[in-house]
Amino acid sequence: MAKPIYNKPALTIQAQAKLLYSRNLTGINNAELLKELERTSYYRISGYAFPYQDKKNNDRFTINNAWKVIKSDYDFDSSLRHLLFKAIGLIEITLRTQLIYQMSITHGANWYSDTTLFRDATKLAKDHADLLKNWNRSSDLFVNHYNATYDTSKEPPAWMIFETTTFGSLSRYFENIKMKDPAKNAICNYWHITDRKDYATFSNWLKNINTVRNICAHHSRLFSRVFPYKAIPLQKCLDKNFIMNWQNNTKVYASVCIIRNLLSICAPEFRFDKKLKKTLKHVTKNQLSFMGFPADWKKWF
Repeated sequence: MAKPIYNKPALTIQAQAKLLYSRNLTGINNAELLKELERTSYYRISGYAFPYQDKKNNDRFTINNAWKVIKSDYDFDSSLRHLLFKAIGLIEITLRTQLIYQMSITHGANWYSDTTLFRDATKLAKDHADLLKNWNRSSDLFVNHYNATYDTSKEPPAWMIFETTTFGSLSRYFENIKMKDPAKNAICNYWHITDRKDYATFSNWLKNINTVRNICAHHSRLFSRVFPYKAIPLQKCLDKNFIMNWQNNTKVYASVCIIRNLLSICAPEFRFDKKLKKTLKHVTKNQLSFMGFPADWKKWF
């Protein structure tokens, strides 16, 4: 059966408000709602509204004072994104540093284009092209200095070019390095990943928090997100400080545990546990459920 073509028309701000009221939205007057819709799009708001609507009854709201609940979820999500984005930034900087240092010391300045070091040449070619693309579009002073000073027929050293690339690029390069490479072993050991069977799990962690990072960077809905892939715990964890007890591996609680584990190594002074508890100080049972947090989560943080 063919899918229908989307043909809903654009609605004025006033029509958007009227539609929400027709669905039994309460807790906000018309003037305030119009102001909210002028600065926050209807479609963004709907992502926070849908859990409280009855899809079988014309999307009518099923709770009283619905706007208060929606706004609470929206504001809480914003606070959570702010914390996790800052935390992931610390992890990204250290991952970048370890990847550059360990691979460059072991294999030289231009290891990133050496096909003998990688498992999949096709993936390497794509990642290498992305690396160069990010370098060429950068306007950083050190990029301009390199291009003006040195023969550009030779690609820049890893410690320069990887400073202009993305978290996603870092994680893909790491994943593609051969499993028995001594530099890969050193990188994993830094992160307290000591069993080679868990190298793929570490790659899974990096993909997971890169997804969270991108959601945060684009101010998208995070706390009630269901991720398309599962966050995998380590098979052999020697670090007793790591949290591995997430039951729902497609919700953000698993990502929070992963972020916390990695921060305990690279930035313990950030005091992530304390900041998380402050962010979740007034969290509701519904919000905890949406995130996959267990009822006793505080005893792990």
